[in-house]
Amino acid sequence: MKVGVFTLTAVSLLQLAVAQPHSLSTLKVALQREAESHAGHGRRHELKHAIHEGRDAGVETDFVTVTASEVIIWVDEAGSFVSAETKGIQQTIAAPPKTTSDSSSSSTEPPSTSSTPAPTTSASSSSSSETPPSTTEAPPPPSSEPSSSSSSSAPSSSASSGSGSGAMTGSGKGACYTPYNDDGTCKDSGAISNDLNALSAYPLIRIYGVDCNQVSNVLPVARQKGKQVMLGITTIGNVNGDIGSMIQQVNGDWSGVYAINVGNEVVNGGGNPSDVVNAINTAKGLLKSAGYDGPVVTVDTQNAILSNPSICQASDFPAANIHAFFNANLGGPDQAGSWVLSQAKAVSDACGGRNTLVTESGWPTNGNCGNNNCPNEPGTDNQAKALSSLKSSFSENLLLFSGGSTAWKAKDPGPYGIEAYWAMQSP
Repeated sequence: MKVGVFTLTAVSLLQLAVAQPHSLSTLKVALQREAESHAGHGRRHELKHAIHEGRDAGVETDFVTVTASEVIIWVDEAGSFVSAETKGIQQTIAAPPKTTSDSSSSSTEPPSTSSTPAPTTSASSSSSSETPPSTTEAPPPPSSEPSSSSSSSAPSSSASSGSGSGAMTGSGKGACYTPYNDDGTCKDSGAISNDLNALSAYPLIRIYGVDCNQVSNVLPVARQKGKQVMLGITTIGNVNGDIGSMIQQVNGDWSGVYAINVGNEVVNGGGNPSDVVNAINTAKGLLKSAGYDGPVVTVDTQNAILSNPSICQASDFPAANIHAFFNANLGGPDQAGSWVLSQAKAVSDACGGRNTLVTESGWPTNGNCGNNNCPNEPGTDNQAKALSSLKSSFSENLLLFSGGSTAWKAKDPGPYGIEAYWAMQSP
């Protein structure tokens, strides 16, 4: 007959049993009975079953010290009891953590790995070449009648002057200017000087970009003639590069700079208002580092500003292109002044009551309206009426469009064929 040995310690029994819902006294009784009765496989099976049941229920145990016996049970080949012996053992065992249920979920969630993606920017143009965009966006109907010309007065002298410059002087009106020959090539300083002589009635000149070295060509000539210049970049696709070029061309002398505009009709052209705000702030930082502490604005149509006032809130004053020609309900070119003034007032109201500078307003002398249903009739006589009305309605804060030839735009005439015909015939 072969005899086998089975050793069952009280410590190992306790380590298994503390995880199931038996009290300590019950455990001691079980151990005592195991030693005293020398029970075999049946009792061990019951203990294992109790252990599995205990894993499915809530238990609470503490640190316990147990004194019990090591039980050595001798069995034969068939598992029948032969004899048993015990040895004293003392062990302190920590209870397992408190549990409430057998659940696969944890009360502590892992940290989220998702993050909100950074907003993307949409550049209005990938080109850094600055040329004025089309002016063919139709404005809305009049929102209100102007109460007085002061309702759209330009920025105050302290707010509208660049470093070392004063407020707009002279008649208080200005003119837009692009230094391009009719074939689109760049004008030299002599041609620019002749053009500015023809604009002697306008103390403020607005230019649009940094291409053709127009800042370094126009600004010194304007200073010599006692004029101020509103500098600008037309697109916001390369603010760092374009403002950098402007800074280089200014060469440290910001005198005569009235203001700087960042983006011309970007939102009207489908750009994102938040991108425009970011561009304004970027430009302000660059310009301040270069010694410029004057106004920085964006220019857009009155429609775009009224729908997105954040772009004028980011600007040091509201600046709007407002063209009465595109209002089909105008009532004639002699109504241009009062209508533009009403729109300027609406922009001012939307921009916290600040004075608005109308940065473009005019009337084309020609076009292709026969099959295009123009909102109003272009022509030399109608331009004269419109300009007279505008000058009568505004004592200041008005830049007429345009103070130089726009024939270079003939290759892109716009939907009404008018883009090349905005030059003032009688500045």
